[in-house]
Amino acid sequence: MAIGIAAVIVPITLTLITKADFDVQSDDAANDYAEVRVLLNEYYKLIGRKYSSSNDYNAKEVNVALQNSSFDDGTEASTNRKGGVAGELFENDILLTLPQAQRLLKEASGRNLRQAQVGKRYIWPQHNVSYAFGTLDSDWQNLIREALNYVENETCIRFQENSDLSDYLQFIRGSGCWSNIGHVGGRQQISIGYGCEAVGIIAHEILHALGLWHEQSRPDRDQYITINYNNVFPGTHGNFEKRSPSTIDNMGQPYDLGSVMHYGSTAFAIDYSKSTITTFDPKFQQTIGQRATMSFKDTKMINLRYCSEMCSRVLSCQNEGYTDPNKCSRCKCPAGYGGTLCETVEESVPSTCGGEINAVDSYTTLANPPVQEGMRCVWKIKSSAHVEVIIDELKLPCEETCLSYVELKFGAEKTSTGSRLCCSTPSTPIVSENGDFIVIFNNVEEGDRRDVIFQLRYRNYYETSSTAPKTTFISATTPASITSMKMTTPTNGVLPTYGKQ
Repeated sequence: MAIGIAAVIVPITLTLITKADFDVQSDDAANDYAEVRVLLNEYYKLIGRKYSSSNDYNAKEVNVALQNSSFDDGTEASTNRKGGVAGELFENDILLTLPQAQRLLKEASGRNLRQAQVGKRYIWPQHNVSYAFGTLDSDWQNLIREALNYVENETCIRFQENSDLSDYLQFIRGSGCWSNIGHVGGRQQISIGYGCEAVGIIAHEILHALGLWHEQSRPDRDQYITINYNNVFPGTHGNFEKRSPSTIDNMGQPYDLGSVMHYGSTAFAIDYSKSTITTFDPKFQQTIGQRATMSFKDTKMINLRYCSEMCSRVLSCQNEGYTDPNKCSRCKCPAGYGGTLCETVEESVPSTCGGEINAVDSYTTLANPPVQEGMRCVWKIKSSAHVEVIIDELKLPCEETCLSYVELKFGAEKTSTGSRLCCSTPSTPIVSENGDFIVIFNNVEEGDRRDVIFQLRYRNYYETSSTAPKTTFISATTPASITSMKMTTPTNGVLPTYGKQ
């Protein structure tokens, strides 16, 4: 249906948020956003005082100062910083409505809030969502369609182009990457500007529009990460505040360091050689900030919120899987698991690698097969007790957020992303919390290789000790010698737990 489309086309120019957002909207909308900016300024000043920051906040000055860094972490944060719009938005890429900004300031002021908003007010009324384009660029439009198809393949959400222009998403090429949180009503814009074209970044903004906040804003985040406020750019401390339980609904799902909604480790940094976010478990430091794919937990949140009535029968899924709303005869499984009921291991690409293997009491060596671009090998190591793993070799491109990696899933909780390693190796053994230990080798590097990229040893572990080894890291530059030995004494360690220890 093409009615009304011409009236909402925005020229392909790099415009400021105020212009891109309100040139074709009402004066009331523009006035609302002017008030939002006033409230955001008050919010940033209020939070800044908590950390002895400046008592003033000037969005334009913040924009100019943040633009001075050329560092690129591969997320929307870098694009918005370079584009000079990060200071105009909340948490770098969120365009708040007036009620949301008012609520945010009340939260920061410690005022009591009603619980009614949680999970209800900003949810789209149905799983069919209309959308249109506000920019005439076919290549850009096709990238967005690709991201929409990606969300559709993982959830029950269905995006319908130009089907209902009374309540819809409008994609524009404004300044940077940004979106509202949840359903706002009427024409709701998502900016996919220059530098935002990665499918993972577009999906990130779409998930905001479907109601997801940033992962590090969860009330329970302090169990998993530390914010290094001394390295946070002056005036931007408010971008690291937690949402209250009255604002954010986690749907009973665990914290996910590998969520596509998680900040990278140097968000809003003064010194980009140092982190603003540090994971409690150092094995997860290179996991945060990925924009390659939505995580299992990301899509599970959307499916729980919008798709619970799509299937007439609920399957008895294992390993925290759930009935797939797109194929009700099978379960949707966490990374590493597969089969109709998530009872077995995820299929590998190519099928000649990976599989289920049983641990024994002596060490067994596991290494990568000949490497291909796009390879994803998944092993499920099983034990009647627990599995102990020692990483002996790791030679992958070291990135702030791993692109190619060895992922280790050793927790009893299966929903969240595992530890992704690409820089250094733990110098102490890793012990699974139950009888499963998932190992995933994911390679995106071009070209084939026949050398050893990673090598590890695994064996049964029997819990008899009471002291936990501290995890430290060593560089893996030379192959370690592998020996076969019988386990006669337990490794000095108890089962690790996620989060703060």
